[in-house]
Amino acid sequence: MPLTGSSAGPGVRWSIEIPHLALLASMFIVSAILWPSLPDRLAVHWTGLPPAIPMRADGFGGKAQALLLCPIIGSAFYVLLLYAPKWSDRYEGMDGTIGFGLLRLAVTALIASMHFSFIAYYKNPAFDLFAFQRDSIAIFGSTWVGCFIWQLFRPHFR
Repeated sequence: MPLTGSSAGPGVRWSIEIPHLALLASMFIVSAILWPSLPDRLAVHWTGLPPAIPMRADGFGGKAQALLLCPIIGSAFYVLLLYAPKWSDRYEGMDGTIGFGLLRLAVTALIASMHFSFIAYYKNPAFDLFAFQRDSIAIFGSTWVGCFIWQLFRPHFR
C-alpha cells in the first residue's frame, strides 16, 4: 500500500519520492560540506569539444553560483514535474503513473550528476568533465525515451 500524505498534495506516494528527495538533499549537503574548502572563484562554464578542442573554463562565478545553482534548479524541476500532471486536463489522473515518476527521477538524477561532476572537477581539475556529462546526458535521453514510450502504450496495459 503506497504511503500518501495530504501535506504534500493529494496522491503523493512517499515511497516513490524518497529517491528524488535523497538526491536533492545530497546535493545541498555535499555543497555545504565542501563550501569552506573551495576557493571563492570557481569555473561555472566550459567551452570545447574534446578530443578536437580541449575543454577549458571560460566563465567564472562565486561559490553560491557554483555550488547552489544546480540544487536549486533541480528542486524547481522536481516540484514542477511533481505537480505538472495535476495542472493539465490532458494528464488528469495520470500523476501516479510510472512514466512521470521515471521522468522526474531522470531529470533529478541528470541535474545531480552534473552537480557532482562539477564538484569532482573543482576538487580535481584533471577530472574528465566532458566524458562524464556526455554519458549522463545519454542515460537521461534513453530514460526520457522510455518514459515517452511507456506513456504511449500505457492504455494497452490496463
